[in-house]
Amino acid sequence: MFSGQIHIGRASGDLIASAGGRFRGDPAWNRKFKRFSPGIGFSQRMRIVAALVVGTIVFTACGNDSEKYFGERATPNSPRAVPIAQARREALSLLVYLYDVLTKEFGLGEWTRFEGGEQIRTAAVDCPEGYTAESYSLGAAAPLGKDKWEAAVKRVYEIVKPYGFEPPQKDPNADEGRSVTFYNPNTAAEISLGFEKSTALQVGSGCAKGTQLFENWPEGAEVVPQRLRGSGRALYTMDHEIWPDQAPDPNTPPALPALPQQQTKPYTPPSHKNTRK
Repeated sequence: MFSGQIHIGRASGDLIASAGGRFRGDPAWNRKFKRFSPGIGFSQRMRIVAALVVGTIVFTACGNDSEKYFGERATPNSPRAVPIAQARREALSLLVYLYDVLTKEFGLGEWTRFEGGEQIRTAAVDCPEGYTAESYSLGAAAPLGKDKWEAAVKRVYEIVKPYGFEPPQKDPNADEGRSVTFYNPNTAAEISLGFEKSTALQVGSGCAKGTQLFENWPEGAEVVPQRLRGSGRALYTMDHEIWPDQAPDPNTPPALPALPQQQTKPYTPPSHKNTRK
C-alpha cells in the first residue's frame, strides 16, 4: 500500500506535491488538478500524478525528516481483527449516512461525485504487519457556511462518538477553523469535515486485516449509491473502476453500520521489532 498522501495545489504559479503525514487533505483535489491542467485528459493527468508519486517516494527515502515537515503518522492502539472488506463496508456506510444527514438537516443539497480524482485511497496510517487501512471521500456538496458550521460539527460528533471517535480537532492551517478531524485512537481511523467553496467529508476505515492493496475490492463497496460511483481508486485503476453489481435502493434512506464489538483482549503487537526509519 502506498501510505503517503499526495496534495497538489497552486502556490506562486507552481505545481507542488507533498507526501506523508496524517491526511488532512482536500477532497476537491481533482477539481484543483483540472484547473491547472485544463488541456490534458484523465489518463495523462494520472500519469503525471504517478510520476509525482514516484518522485515523492524517492524524495522521502533520501532522508528521515518527513515527519518533521508533514506531521506524525497515525498508529492504532488496538486495530480490529476484521477483514478490510468489512471495515470498508462500515466506513462507506457511515460516510453515506453522514452525507444524508448533512443534506437533510443542513440543506446542502445533493452530493456530486468526484470524477477524475481519487474517491478511494490508501490511508497514511502505520498499521501493524498484516493490517491495512483505506480512506474514502466520494463527492462534494454546497458549502456549509459559517452560520451552520458549529452545529454541523456537533451533529457529526454525536453520530461518530459511539464508534470510538474523539472530539473534533481544528485544523490550524484552515481559515477560521473551517476544517476539523475526528480521530479514533484504537483503529487510527480519521473523519475529516471541512468547507470552503464546497463541503467535503472524508471517512477512514482504520487498520483492519489485509495484506494487499485494496484487498478483495469491490467487496464492501456495494453500499455506495450509483449516483456517487465515479473514478473510485483512480491512481490504482488509471482509467476504469470496477464497482459491485449490487447497489442500494435509491428510495431507502441510508443506515448506520452496526457498532463494532468491544475487543475483549488487548492488542499484542508482533514479536519482532519494526526497524523502519
